[in-house]
Amino acid sequence: MLPVIWSQTAKRNYASVLESLSEKSLDAAIKLDETTEKLVRQISNFPLSFPTTDIKQGCRRCVVAKHYSLVYEVRDRFVYLVSFRDNRHGNH
Repeated sequence: MLPVIWSQTAKRNYASVLESLSEKSLDAAIKLDETTEKLVRQISNFPLSFPTTDIKQGCRRCVVAKHYSLVYEVRDRFVYLVSFRDNRHGNH
């Protein structure tokens, strides 16, 4: 199990998505948060289980929900979450 470190950009994007989603549906925001936490634990335990991506060399992409993905790098002693992306904006 590797520790997971969120970049400032990933934290900011994630918080923004949760805030926006909670204004529309609190239940949807809670579900996204729970799903994200579960997948971050999976990434921590099995960091190579998600496919590489062409977003950034050396990164992997985990689809969290239809519209959102986590992009991360596996480093020597930890996993670095580079970004939390909205798939609808061509950022995959």
